[in-house]
Amino acid sequence: MNKNEENFKNAFDKIHPSEKLVNDTIEKATKKKDNKIFYFVPVLATCAAAFVLVFTVGFHNNVEQKPDLAVGNTNTIENPVVKEEIKAKAKDSIVRFASADELKDKIDELRKIDSGRDIVFNSVEDIAMAESATDSATKTSTAGARESTANYSKTNVQVEGVDEADIIKTDGEKIYIVSSDKIIVLDKDLNLVDEKSFGDEKTSVYVQELFITSDKIVLIGQKNEIVNNRRNNVYYTNSRGYTNVIVLDKDTLEVTRTVGVTGRPINSRLIGNNLYFITNEGSYLYSYYAVNEDEEQEEINYLTPKYEDSVIGDEEVELAYSDIAYIKGCKSAAYTNVCSFNITEENELNVESIFGAGTNIYCSQNNLYLVNSNYMYSYDSNLIQIFKFRLNNGTTEVLGMAELKGTINDQFSLDEYDGYLRVATTEYKYNRFSGKERMINRMFVLNESMEVVGQTEDYAKGERIYAVRFVGKVGYVVTFEQVDPLFVMDLSDPTNPVIKGELEIPGYSSYLHPYDETHIIGIGSNVEPNGYGGVHNTNMKMSMFDVSDLENPKEVFSIDIGKGDYVYSEIQYNHKALLYDEERNLIGFPISDDDGSGFVIYKINDDGFELLSSKHKDEGYFDAIRRIIYIDDTVYALGYDEITSYDLYTMEDKDRYEIQEEPYGYYYYDDVIAY
Repeated sequence: MNKNEENFKNAFDKIHPSEKLVNDTIEKATKKKDNKIFYFVPVLATCAAAFVLVFTVGFHNNVEQKPDLAVGNTNTIENPVVKEEIKAKAKDSIVRFASADELKDKIDELRKIDSGRDIVFNSVEDIAMAESATDSATKTSTAGARESTANYSKTNVQVEGVDEADIIKTDGEKIYIVSSDKIIVLDKDLNLVDEKSFGDEKTSVYVQELFITSDKIVLIGQKNEIVNNRRNNVYYTNSRGYTNVIVLDKDTLEVTRTVGVTGRPINSRLIGNNLYFITNEGSYLYSYYAVNEDEEQEEINYLTPKYEDSVIGDEEVELAYSDIAYIKGCKSAAYTNVCSFNITEENELNVESIFGAGTNIYCSQNNLYLVNSNYMYSYDSNLIQIFKFRLNNGTTEVLGMAELKGTINDQFSLDEYDGYLRVATTEYKYNRFSGKERMINRMFVLNESMEVVGQTEDYAKGERIYAVRFVGKVGYVVTFEQVDPLFVMDLSDPTNPVIKGELEIPGYSSYLHPYDETHIIGIGSNVEPNGYGGVHNTNMKMSMFDVSDLENPKEVFSIDIGKGDYVYSEIQYNHKALLYDEERNLIGFPISDDDGSGFVIYKINDDGFELLSSKHKDEGYFDAIRRIIYIDDTVYALGYDEITSYDLYTMEDKDRYEIQEEPYGYYYYDDVIAY
């Protein structure tokens, strides 16, 4: 094996692609004579209701001959050492508090800056996503030999090796589903293996998502302690909210650990056995009411976030004032708690609490970035603040913050590579006198100390970013107004990001997924004129893009999806809704159209997408398909009230399990419903 082949082999060992893809890529890449960049794109995910699309690529090789190999979105720096000067700079920018008065003064100062906004969740990011969701609402032969490989679905994640929680997962033998306050475990024939509910007469529990490992199940959701506030023989739910984490033995469903942290759950990641999760809550003298032993109602106050961890007992721990960090320049009076622990060990929960709110995170193997978007307290400009946390074997450390113009689309707007953070933003400028809005798109590159070292000029004037994906040293950005420009960016020089190519086609892509080293699949919507000078969505569309030439991306084939003018799929805003089988060239997702709610699965051939399987049910909320997964040749479709299985190739019904899901938000006491 020559040096070039050895470099490619070492890079591929980090991402575990199929053997065929490894051999094909090494053969193609090592035979090339010129300096073109080759693409390998591992499983990537998502686009959300305000879409931005970026893709990046490159390959490690000899410096004299070719650029370095980019291994998807994985962090290519193994165990990087944070430089002492960076630590010193971060330390200088971080303020901690010595007393309650100091903390209250800072909260008062920040609340004045907030000027009455909803500091926790009223962000440009949320507004853009809501607008996009509204827009979307208006908007090979299967015969022959079938190779049955022993494979099964995995959650579609952004970064290889960084797992993301979901409502359903499988290990190839069993299926794990969360529903309301419980977990359900089924076998491959949808027979009930086990189930477990949580909560009692004083505590309501809502399980939102889960992780599975070889021996553990991790449930993440919300817990509310219901306070005894009885009026007219009815209990009113005056409650305290917690983000709730429950760790279970995978075989027995016995609870091995529970953790609760004040605040609303934002997001989570699992790296190996290390769990990282984020909560967000308001600040300044939290209070709640409780009835004491004398049946008298009293107000209970606390100033800093609290947590409980079964490893240390039943007592509740309130963070010390010195545990709260303020990064100079932060403008949010909300608390964000970045929490972490190893799910197999008994080290106490680590909580890093800072001022700053955010609903999107990007997480590499080594760092976590929390993004807070807001309107910069005026109508004519907006910005994001990005908080950086170092991850270290189940603990976190806040390192600093950056402030950039614009707002992001979703987590895929950020990517870390070679120690640099790349961020794609759209800045909205609104002229309150003319009523006109101007949009400015930029790509920023930041170094390890969160300083901007490079950025593009404004591109796609008058449009906004709908989808972003980074893969190595190349970025792909989709913007949209009436056509879909796909921009290809060369990010090999962090100080000089350059737009190399552009492709314009009708409609837009809201999610991109890598197919092989030179092709990308785009999923989005077709559009047509609305009669008022604009456009509206019609059916969906899936395209195959050839990106082998950075300066000349091409759409090689496409297919229209769905029937009618109202075609919708969760894949348009949630990457976890994707089914993808690399070995068998299958791609699918839930869909709703004029035929009802169901799903579609396509076979990817050399010359086009071929519909392999589809299934529709009667239209209705509880008929909606939320996820489709597979184990071998069986497809499982999860709805709100049932999970059904079908033969992948014939779509014949196989099995069904009914899910009894209680409505969230209702609590029962002696036949009396409390709201």
